[in-house]
Amino acid sequence: MTTDISRPLPAQDSPAPAHAPWAARSLAVIGAVHVAMTPLLYGDAVSGIVRGGVIGQVDADPALLDERSAAFWYATAGLAALLLAAHVRDLERRGPLPAYVSLGLVGLTVWGVALVPVSGFWAFTVPAAIAWRRRRR
Repeated sequence: MTTDISRPLPAQDSPAPAHAPWAARSLAVIGAVHVAMTPLLYGDAVSGIVRGGVIGQVDADPALLDERSAAFWYATAGLAALLLAAHVRDLERRGPLPAYVSLGLVGLTVWGVALVPVSGFWAFTVPAAIAWRRRRR
């Protein structure tokens, strides 16, 4: 059996999104705020890492390890939230979000709040609630 490669493929029906990707947008806001706030909250640590050439600089000086580690993890959490936002956006475009998204966000919130009650982990209640509500529709 041969295939005629000169013939265009049939158009794929892509479902129109039933709603705006608000769960993804809220995750993107969390991620963007983290990345943007890193140099404001940890300016000395970020400057020291950059001055040192970046590679291996988080733990290069034991006296600065705590602050540099906090800056690293704060920025990394923001980047991870942005990556998660991109994935959730793609899922939202396809239809209702899978249950694992809302349950995972609830789990992340509970985990973070249990370990650090006074923290930004509470912000994850927003995308978790949106994901759960959209799932229930």
